[in-house]
Amino acid sequence: MQAHRTRSGHFVGVDAGSAAEAGGLRSGDRIVEVNDVNVEEMTHRDVVEKIKASGGEVTMLVVDHEADKFFTEEKIDIVGSMDCVEKIECPEAKPAAIIGL
Repeated sequence: MQAHRTRSGHFVGVDAGSAAEAGGLRSGDRIVEVNDVNVEEMTHRDVVEKIKASGGEVTMLVVDHEADKFFTEEKIDIVGSMDCVEKIECPEAKPAAIIGL
């Protein structure tokens, strides 16, 4: 996970061959929820700890740049219960690999 200097929020960094890449994440995707809890107002440290505390399985709601821009411009809050949320499972997901720790 990365902090971004020009955009607020928490962003994914994806390494080649990582669980994040296998799950379809792209560098720059913004993390909105971790385990069904909105993390937008949390500190970077708190988000990392929340992911680590998940143990062997973590659920994250992420949004790519284009969708983030659309929802922001339309003033629509992004939540995991939205009909347009696509659920992707990565059988070998490891929280440390997803956030690049």
